[in-house]
Amino acid sequence: MSRKLRPEEEALWGQVAASVKPLEKRVTPPDLPRLKPQVVAPAERAMPVMGRHQAATPPTQATLDAVWDRKIRTGEVLPDLIIDLHGHRRETAYTALTRGLARAHGRHARVVLVVTGKGKTGADWPSQPGGVLREELPRWLTTPDLRPYVAALRPAHPRHGGDGAWYVILKRAR
Repeated sequence: MSRKLRPEEEALWGQVAASVKPLEKRVTPPDLPRLKPQVVAPAERAMPVMGRHQAATPPTQATLDAVWDRKIRTGEVLPDLIIDLHGHRRETAYTALTRGLARAHGRHARVVLVVTGKGKTGADWPSQPGGVLREELPRWLTTPDLRPYVAALRPAHPRHGGDGAWYVILKRAR
């Protein structure tokens, strides 16, 4: 809702409006065609290079410096991205994880929180004490599709999901 102008403001506005001259219309020369914008697909990021030492070391045993380990242990580390695998089956969870880690690496993320859930436990579910996704995640991260992205894997702090989540520390994007 706008207010009404006072008489002195109205007089000033009249002077300003009277002094304005419209711009001349610019004409595009007929010999210059207008270019249509081209849609260019984003360039695919190359997968990071993996050394022999990294290929031989599983992500759960990969070493981090003392600062990283302290931040993870105390819950100070904050995830840059969260990949929630709740409700996924084994096959769709692997696909979601692969896409999510590639996207995170493309965004230069360093810490990804992967939520697997704790699994169904108790007397009713004796065949799956730790949950399928929780058991599969460390193995998936050693596959050739994912291992080049991953620097280390650590269990999440209770404030980020505890037993039902993991921190995936990604290699730096170069």
